[in-house]
Amino acid sequence: MNLSQYAETLVNGNLSQRQSLFAKAIDKYKAAGIVSAVAAKYWTDSAKALRAVGPLLSSVSHREDAKTIALYYSYLSIGGAERVTAFLANLWTDMGYRVILITDDDAGEDAYQLNPQVQRCKIPSYSQTDAEHYHERADALSKILADELVDVLVYGQWLGQTLPWDMMLCKSLGVDFLIYTHGVMRCMFDADRMRAELAMSYRFADGVITLSDVNTRFWRLFNTHVWQTINPLTILPDDSKRSNLESDTIVWVGRMSLFDKKPDEALKIMAEVVKQRPEARLLMVGPFADEATEKILVSQRKSLGLEGNVEFAGPQENVLPYLQESSIYLATSLYEGYLLALAEAKTVGLPSVIYSLPYLTLVQDQSVTQVPQGDYAAAAKSICALLTDRNRMRELGDVAFSNMVAMSHYDFARQWKGIFDSLSDESASALIDDSMVNLMLDARIVSARSYEEAIETLQQHNAALEQVLAQKNSEVQYVRNSTSFKVGLLVTAIPRKIKLLVDKIRK
Repeated sequence: MNLSQYAETLVNGNLSQRQSLFAKAIDKYKAAGIVSAVAAKYWTDSAKALRAVGPLLSSVSHREDAKTIALYYSYLSIGGAERVTAFLANLWTDMGYRVILITDDDAGEDAYQLNPQVQRCKIPSYSQTDAEHYHERADALSKILADELVDVLVYGQWLGQTLPWDMMLCKSLGVDFLIYTHGVMRCMFDADRMRAELAMSYRFADGVITLSDVNTRFWRLFNTHVWQTINPLTILPDDSKRSNLESDTIVWVGRMSLFDKKPDEALKIMAEVVKQRPEARLLMVGPFADEATEKILVSQRKSLGLEGNVEFAGPQENVLPYLQESSIYLATSLYEGYLLALAEAKTVGLPSVIYSLPYLTLVQDQSVTQVPQGDYAAAAKSICALLTDRNRMRELGDVAFSNMVAMSHYDFARQWKGIFDSLSDESASALIDDSMVNLMLDARIVSARSYEEAIETLQQHNAALEQVLAQKNSEVQYVRNSTSFKVGLLVTAIPRKIKLLVDKIRK
């Protein structure tokens, strides 16, 4: 039986066949070889592959104690997930673990400082990897895991297309696999079929790390091992750093992306605010997503007459001064995984007005006023109410600050030690075989596939129409270039001019 036949049987064979062939396949072709072969055949149907191979992964023995921890995220450039990645690598090193930080080979310069003891490794980029070339990534990753005697891999690319195959590879090598979800589970319900199938990976992982209660409850449908944490604070609460809440300045912080952060909504809100508070200012801190977005927002600011009220401050390494000169924090995001800017705003004692994100941990106190998504009038009304009642503003600012003081005492080391220690429990099976969840997964995958098929049909139809149009244009051009057409134009030139003159006289 060759490698391709092994891969086919491991997915489509009966249970006894799969069980007997799994160890043989790994012995003969190594874990990287067999996982790459399965990935090559089922790259666009990872759910089917995991349903078949996933249950076999629990038979692979793993090490009792976690001593060497690998942490994977594609880059270490500026960003919330990247900052958390660096924080965790340093934390675990300080706790006495040996830490291997794995990033992609196309990553740029690091934006965050690492403990010198953190060992760096690189593998082929997840975003550039496809079915044909996954074996290159698998070979590189398996070599790191084997050479460094890695016990646990904490995987931060929680929506990456290589997640199913990287997990299958790790668990085939006896390495425990934890998925760190840096965002909200709503992403799993996007139209993308790949994301629809990713949920199956969570079922066979050794655990899932989440950032909110809603995400925790969702992922527990798939996995019994779910731990909820928080993101580390970037600004520690300090009374001397608090805003005095005396200005009429509102601050908005984030990447100016029209798709998810909705900075255009902030401008709509501000247009309503200045009707009651003409001196109010909006500071928008962060980079434009692209030049087109910048043009749209600058034009919108002008059309709304807000050039004297809204400042685009651009990207800033230190947002603290902008927060300190403000009195209210505004967020207009469609969705968020954690909303780091809200944590920073609360740390300097700012009350907040945001478009509703009720699932976030940080919104669970009175300092955060939530209004329905897209209701810019309600947001403006809430802002004006706070600007009018300074006593209420200060009360809510105190609530915000106190909340962050409590969060600043979060014991990350204790939590992660508990997580790593629990992985040695042989009875802790992460697998849940629930018919309701299976039905939900199947329906979600079928829906996503139907959507993609409909899009593909429309694209094919559009391509056919463009081809017909191109052909007709070519035919027209051929006629225009022909001698007979040119002679016809010459012969009819005088009659056409006479007709135009007659038509003009009649008018």
